[in-house]
Amino acid sequence: MIRKLVFLCVLALVLGFGGTAGAAALADVPADHWAYKSAATLADAGLLPGYQSTAFQGERVLTRYEFAIIAAKAMINQDKATDEQVIEIAKLQTEFSPELEKMGIRAGVKEKAAKVKIGGEVRTRYEWGKDSPTSAQNGTRLRLEITSPLNADLTFHGKYEGETAFSPGGTSDGKGQLTQAYIIGKGLGFDLMILGRQFLLLGQGLLAEADGPADGIAVGSYIGGNKLLLVGGCLETAGYTYLVGNIGYTPGKDLSLSVSYAKDQENDYYNSLAAGFTYKGIPDLKLTFEYGKNRAAYVKTANGGHSADA
Repeated sequence: MIRKLVFLCVLALVLGFGGTAGAAALADVPADHWAYKSAATLADAGLLPGYQSTAFQGERVLTRYEFAIIAAKAMINQDKATDEQVIEIAKLQTEFSPELEKMGIRAGVKEKAAKVKIGGEVRTRYEWGKDSPTSAQNGTRLRLEITSPLNADLTFHGKYEGETAFSPGGTSDGKGQLTQAYIIGKGLGFDLMILGRQFLLLGQGLLAEADGPADGIAVGSYIGGNKLLLVGGCLETAGYTYLVGNIGYTPGKDLSLSVSYAKDQENDYYNSLAAGFTYKGIPDLKLTFEYGKNRAAYVKTANGGHSADA
């Protein structure tokens, strides 16, 4: 009786998907697919309630249907995610969008996530010195973030940061800046699009690892079974326009390889190429390596006519 009941439940599930769509949804996701690494990262960050990162270490192969549910959970909690985690969520959403639509999960997620979500933090600092009480300074820092889904494929993310300092003499100094305001997701025919004021991360972080602001557009596409991601962009920051490129390759769940390039328009400070990797196959240890070379004119002048290595 139990076997018969289980069979009927599975049959109803497959028929509910409808034909080949159901078969595709129940297809296994290969153990070396990049989605396992993304899901493990999100689980470690607490964005997948009920899941541990150990569930995505290849001991059990998951179906596309199961990953669609995982993507839906991550989408619901994306307001708690960092910028890098938002990209991982967008990648999962794009990869499993057919299953999300056909199973009706996407509509439910959109309804729950339709509201604008605002969060942030306020920090207040007070300093006092016994020997020099007049030199003490007080300060308040505000970080405000906003996340709002625009449609099934695109999400807006913004961040405002402000800081004010007060001295005992009555003087004050304040500054504020919109450090991020970008749209991320699938757009313009690309698997990944980031448009607006955004954070800049290339490779393992040697060439660029900053919260911004960098204004412009970056687009990317997956090649060869979603293990290889090619990204290119044109961004402006600190008065300079940069052409950037990034190749990311994930041969397995523990290893990621990268090649990145950055060049400013005048070839003054950046004409750089870097290659590196990150390996997480050793318990409680992450190995990151990156080697780069800068052949920009200013760097050569400051380095006796030679390129700079790092």
